[in-house]
Amino acid sequence: MGRASSPGAGRPGRHRAEPAPAPSRRPLLVLSAITAALAVGMVVGGPVAGGPGTTQALDAAGEQGGEPTPAADGSASVMAVLPGRTLEREPEPEPVPVPESASGTFAIAEVSGSSGTRPDDAGLRLTSYRVEVEEGLPFDTEAVAEEVESILSDERGWVTRGHLLVREAGDADLRILIASPTTADRLCAPLLTRGRLSCRNGQNVVLNAWRWQNGAETYGDDLEGYRQYLVNHETGHALGYGHLGCPEAGAPAPVMVQQTKTLLGCAPNPWPALER
Repeated sequence: MGRASSPGAGRPGRHRAEPAPAPSRRPLLVLSAITAALAVGMVVGGPVAGGPGTTQALDAAGEQGGEPTPAADGSASVMAVLPGRTLEREPEPEPVPVPESASGTFAIAEVSGSSGTRPDDAGLRLTSYRVEVEEGLPFDTEAVAEEVESILSDERGWVTRGHLLVREAGDADLRILIASPTTADRLCAPLLTRGRLSCRNGQNVVLNAWRWQNGAETYGDDLEGYRQYLVNHETGHALGYGHLGCPEAGAPAPVMVQQTKTLLGCAPNPWPALER
C-alpha cells in the first residue's frame, strides 16, 4: 500500500517556497527628497540643509554685508535672489537745478572770531574778503564759504605770488559772491557774461551759480577742480592779474587763461603754483 500524504504537503520534488516580502520604498523616497533639496539649495544660493553656517543677506544695492538677520525662532534667515531677477543699484540723485533768477539779496557767511589783526606773514600783501551767497540758491552759505576759504588759503594758491587772503564777515576789500545767472549778468555789466560766465567787477568777485553747480566742459567731471580754478581766476583779476595764453601745448594752463571757454591747447590747471 502506498504511504498516505499529510494534508497540505507538497508533492515530492515540487516544494513551493513562501514569497519574499516586497522591498520597502521608504529609503528611495528619502533619497529623492534629499537630492531635490540639494538641487534647490544650489539654484537659490541658500544653505544646504544640515550644513554649517548661512549665506549673508544682500542689501538694497546688491552688495554682501552685515550679519544674517535672526528669524523669529532665533535661527538665521536668508535673503535669496530668485533666478532671473537682478538687484539694481539705486541711481545717483540728480543735482538740484540752479534757478536762472533768485532773490537779488545775499547772505553773508559768518566767521568765528575776527582775523582782521592777522599779521601779513613776512611781507605778504594782505587782502581781506567776505563770502556771500544769493538767497534762493540751493547752496549752504557756510559750506560755500568754507570751500572758498580752503581754496584761497591753499599753499598752491596766490600765496605763491605774495598774496595773503583772509576771510572776514564784516567790511572787507573784496566781496566774493555766488550769484544766479540773472544777478551775475547785472553785477558784471557792462561786461557780457550772458548768464553762463563769471567776472570781477570793482570789488565784486562774481561767481556764476550755474557754473558753480555744473562746471565746464574743459574740466569734464572734475567739479572740484573747476571750482578751484574759478575762485582763483576771478580773484586773480581782483589782485591785478590779466588774461594769459597757453605757453606750450600740453603744459598746465596758467590760471589766468579763460579756461571756462578754452584751454588753448594746454591742460586744465586751477593753481597759480603749477603753471610754467
